[in-house]
Amino acid sequence: MNTGIILRIRYCFYSSVGIISFALRKIFFSFYKFNKYKHKHNRIAVLGRGNSANKYFDQEYKLHSKVFIANYVNRDFIISDYLKILNKELVLVYNICEEIPYFLLLFFFIKINEIIISQSDKLISEGLRVSTRGSYRLNMFGVKVRGVRESEYINIFSNKREVTNITTGLYAIYEAAEFALRNNIFDISLYGFDLYSGPLNKNTVLRDEFDGKYTEDSDEYYWECREDYLALSKSLDYIISKYPKIFFSYHTTNPYEFKSDNIKKYNFEY
Repeated sequence: MNTGIILRIRYCFYSSVGIISFALRKIFFSFYKFNKYKHKHNRIAVLGRGNSANKYFDQEYKLHSKVFIANYVNRDFIISDYLKILNKELVLVYNICEEIPYFLLLFFFIKINEIIISQSDKLISEGLRVSTRGSYRLNMFGVKVRGVRESEYINIFSNKREVTNITTGLYAIYEAAEFALRNNIFDISLYGFDLYSGPLNKNTVLRDEFDGKYTEDSDEYYWECREDYLALSKSLDYIISKYPKIFFSYHTTNPYEFKSDNIKKYNFEY
């Protein structure tokens, strides 16, 4: 079957589910008022999948009303974690594989404000004809899906070395910084961005992520990714340096020493 036809079938199916999801959420919100959504956000949390994300879920989830979540899948959540994102305004940031936690679809009382794919918004907005998306699963949430937008503060799609290796998680931090400046927010907390510096994800062993997905060289590729923590850290440092008005609290296992003055690192013990 033609790949274009498959994509159109997926688009129609997941978009239909999204219409139902949107309608149910509308009905729910009409009966229940989330007062926190009407308040000005004072600080933002951005959640990666590293082990240090547990700092947010175990201790600091009450500090934030706006939360960006990057590439979370089913195994990253335990049941109690869903309670920690209630009364939050959520932004979901995913790569084009769109491997999402389906359990979120049962929680129509969770406010998903925006969904972002880690590709250029210009490319995403061209639609099915020139699509780089693999499944359109994110359409199930009934929220408009967009790509990463350009900024006056940083050329996020340039050929600069610190930009070319930016991952989905770092795009989430970039988009959070952009939102913060537009809304006069100057405090962002980062959790779970260990950038392969440690052996653990939030709830799983990092090494297990590579089994079954790659060839017999999966162990070699795993160690290559672990070594990438330095390049990824430099990219994060570069992004942060472009937003000097924002203070970043960085909870992590990452040993990298940042050069930017507007970041404070808190070592996470596991």
